[in-house]
Amino acid sequence: MEQFFETIEKLKNGGREKINKKLINGDECICEMCHKQGKVGGLKFDLITNEPLLYCKNCASKFVNHNN
Repeated sequence: MEQFFETIEKLKNGGREKINKKLINGDECICEMCHKQGKVGGLKFDLITNEPLLYCKNCASKFVNHNN
């Protein structure tokens, strides 16, 4: 998980702090798509605001299946 945050910091200035604010218990979030609490499954950045958008595993799998 540490390597994940190091990569994010290199790409987005202050990314780790923004993501940490959205995490619950270290590995859960409120999903941006379904608005339910669940394990983190995906991360995107809003192109306009540059805010991190966290998705649960269930919704993140929908992105992967849709793109394939």
